Amino acid sequence: MEIHCKTCGAPLEERAMDRERGLARCTYCDTVVELDFSRPAPKPRAAHERAPVAMPDHFEVGYEAGEMVIRWGWFTTKHLIWFVFLIGWFGVMINEYTGLLSSTGPSADASASEMLLVVLLHGGFGLAMAYVTLCGFINKTTLRARDGHMNVHHSPLPWPGSGTVEGVRQLYSKEREHRGRRGRVSYSYELHAVTTSGMRKLVGRLQEAPQALWLEQTLEEHLGISDRPVGGELPRH
Repeated sequence: MEIHCKTCGAPLEERAMDRERGLARCTYCDTVVELDFSRPAPKPRAAHERAPVAMPDHFEVGYEAGEMVIRWGWFTTKHLIWFVFLIGWFGVMINEYTGLLSSTGPSADASASEMLLVVLLHGGFGLAMAYVTLCGFINKTTLRARDGHMNVHHSPLPWPGSGTVEGVRQLYSKEREHRGRRGRVSYSYELHAVTTSGMRKLVGRLQEAPQALWLEQTLEEHLGISDRPVGGELPRH
């Protein structure tokens, strides 16, 4: 009989079980759980049901006054890459600005005006990228769930998407495709809600599908929502 962790839903490994003491340590979330062999073996899952997903790294779960509170940081290796890119970007901008200051003569006035525009555009893009990168280094998302309503908050730096969603009836995960230069394709994952007033995206830009699926399963269990297929969600096979 397969036994699952009561915290993250992952299957417990035999090597992690202490049958004499009736305890086991989950190798996914590091939680010590009590073994219960008296429960009947789980029924086979229907074709449309998902297997339990283990809690992702860097996610934290807690409870405050009856609310489930889930937190995770944004930092990934891509933010380091962006940081290195920005060093080069601002280096080029400083070089351009230095050339602008050293320009003299009537013919230089026209080129100086053009260069000033380039520097302003260059600097504006760099500052925007710097803000996004800084958010990646220090921001966290906090998601609170209780009695059919959920609150999402991004902090400490302001970021779009914070707010409260009422009347949550169903949760589902979606894949988002992003096309960059030279046809390069990347994917991110989102958590959406079906509410009494329509559809609403709760969380976006998750790096891996299991992150969105774990949020979906964990929150549905806490809110007492039965998992049902939703059009456009991640495949169930």
